[in-house]
Parts: sequence; C-alpha cells; structure tokens
Amino acid sequence: MSTTSLEVNFLTKSFVRLGTLTREPSDLYFGFHLRMRGSPPDLAMLRAHVADRVSRIPALTHRLVLQDGRIRWEPDRDFDITRHVRQLPGTRPAYCPAQALLHPPPDPARPLWGMWLQTTETQGWGLSFLAHHAVQDATATLCTLRLLLGSAPLATRTSPHSLKPRPPQWATRLLPLLPDLLRAFRPAARTPQPDKHGPQPRELAHTSVDVELLRAAARATGLTVNQVHLAALARALYAWDPVHERAATSLWRAAPCALLPVDVRHPHEHEGIPSLPQGNRIGLLRVPLPHKAGGAQDMPAMSRQRLAARRRALRILTEHTPEPLADRIFGRLTDPRGVALTASYVRMDEPMTALGARVIDIDAIPWLPPGHTCFTLLLTHGASANLAALTDTAARHPRRLVRLWAHAVHDMSAA
Repeated sequence: MSTTSLEVNFLTKSFVRLGTLTREPSDLYFGFHLRMRGSPPDLAMLRAHVADRVSRIPALTHRLVLQDGRIRWEPDRDFDITRHVRQLPGTRPAYCPAQALLHPPPDPARPLWGMWLQTTETQGWGLSFLAHHAVQDATATLCTLRLLLGSAPLATRTSPHSLKPRPPQWATRLLPLLPDLLRAFRPAARTPQPDKHGPQPRELAHTSVDVELLRAAARATGLTVNQVHLAALARALYAWDPVHERAATSLWRAAPCALLPVDVRHPHEHEGIPSLPQGNRIGLLRVPLPHKAGGAQDMPAMSRQRLAARRRALRILTEHTPEPLADRIFGRLTDPRGVALTASYVRMDEPMTALGARVIDIDAIPWLPPGHTCFTLLLTHGASANLAALTDTAARHPRRLVRLWAHAVHDMSAA
C-alpha cells in the first residue's frame, strides 16, 4: 500500500510532540502481553509469519519523520523484520513495562514498534507487542495483533475514514466539552508529582477479576461496566494514596479527576474492523472521581445521549478545529494538575489466535503521558476483566492499587 494511505492527523502530531517533551522515550509506547498454551514457535518461524503479513499494515513499515516542524510518513527503505521481532531473554520477567522491553532505546529513524517472543512462560509461551502512540491507539493495536498473528486472509482495504469538510457552526459543537474544560480551570489540590530527578524505573502491575462481577454491579445500579470500573478505581485510589483522599475532601478545591480516553470512530469505521487498522481515533474526557467512593452509586451517571454528544464534540476537536485552538483545548483537558490517573477501557469481543494457538490471556502494557504519574487500562475479554496499572516509580506501589481495585469490585458486586 502507498504512503498516502497513512494520514498525519492532529493526534499523530500531538503524540509525536509529546515524545519530544519526555525524558523517557519508552513512556510513549504501549501495547499488550499475550499468553498461549502449548509449545512456542521458534524465533525464525515467528519472524517469517509476521514478515509475510506486515507489509499489509503500512504503519508498521513506515517511519514518522519530524523535519522543520512538519511531520510526515515515509517508507523505511531498509526495513528489517529482525529489528522489530526479537526474543526476550529468559532473565527478564515475561510481563514488564515498555521501559524494560525497549532497552536499548528504539531507533526513532525506524518504524516505531516491536514484538518480543517469551518462551519461559509456565505451561506455554508469551508475546509482547508495543507501538508508539503516534502510530495507533488501543483499538487499532488489538486489530494489528489479530492481523499480524492470525492465519485468516488479510483484508485489502483499510478501515474506511474520510475527513469531511469542516461543518458549519463547528465551534458551537464543542460546547459539550465545556464542563471538562471548566474542571481544568478550577483550583486543584496538590496531587503526586513526577520525580524531578529524572526518569525512574517504571513499575507495572496487573490483576484479573471475573467480568460478571462488573456486570452484576452494573445491572444492580443501572450504570455501565465502565462506570462500575471507575467507581471501584476511585475507591481503590483513595485507599491507595491519602494525598488523593485529602484532595477529594477539600471544601474549595476541585476533586481529583480521571482522564478517560474515548473512541471517537464513526460507526462505519468499526464496520471495517478488523480490516486494516488506522491510527488514533480517540478523545479525552476529564471526569471527577466520586468523593466518597462508597460504591457504584457514587459515580456520576452520564446518559448515553450526553456521552454521544461529548464523543461528537471530541471528533470535532480532533478533526475539524483549527490546530492552534485544538492544541490549547487538548492541552487544558490533559493538564496533569488535579489528575489522579488516566483510566482507559477497551473490550476484546472476539477470541484471538497467535500462529494457530488460542490466546488464553491478555494484559495491557500502558503508557505514561509526560507529567503524569499513573495510567491504568482495563481490558475485558472472554470471562475476564484484566486491569493493568503503570506508575512512574516503584515507590507508588501499583500492585497495591490493582489489589484494592479487585477488592472494591468484589465488594460492590456483593452489595
């Protein structure tokens, strides 16, 4: 496929620029760790399988070039699959942060992704996949894994997306984002700050609960699974770090917020999935976490109509708003002041295979925006709901956070 099938949109530019602001390049990489049963393939077999399919996914064979303030895609004329598909040394843990996998640091002059085969899993084998966030979002990454590792014939077209002319009255269509913007302007209680002495070893933790626990709590409260997930996360957050508890009970400062990535793809774009995944189609909402966090009922409900309006507004922001204004709005929405964490949620509705073996479990490897201290990602697949948490330093103990979240989910489903 030609380079012209790859677009450089507002989010592509935003994530490339974010990469220039961080002192830890691996923070802009995220992905997933897959586990399979049975005998692992050897590295040569995995490379041959991926090499046979990777040319059909242009974002993995092209590199992003930043020159004179302009960003463009161009093919890597010296593309070599061995640079991107490697074997994880047996001395490293199978599930680890991007910082540990991307050592030495990735070459920015090459396509920004990597895959690692891990053959020391108990009763099976594993694969980790990472991509720079300028390349794709979580939905596109799951599609990429399904296409790269599966055996079904590859589609011949990309997920359809055509940028329409800027709609009239586009500015008024941003109004549903006003509550999020106003929250960002309110005085915020001091939240944990990144270590100013330079990048520290990132810490990654994960846990799993039965997805039916989340669904039971959702049915009992009339909320969505994601709202139950957030209520449990708020409850865990305040028990995890007293700084957030004090901020939540402040009389005059804004309550801590969570940043929520939202998929803004048009319905017809999802019809093309999983064909060939295309880039970033996300927006961010700034949602206050409930003060008491006593249960799912404490999470402010958002109707489907309100969420749809904000989704449309985010689409206007990322696709049609003049870039200088979009930059200012996006920067305000993502301002780390007053943000306790980013809480992402993705679903994997269909089973996945890797070189013929069924994927029995999958965990996220989150990224970390500059200036932020914690990113969580909940992935539901099959009967499991897996929460991963990445922190900027081991001193924040993300293992305790995910354990507290699991306890909160159990308590809320029982109530």
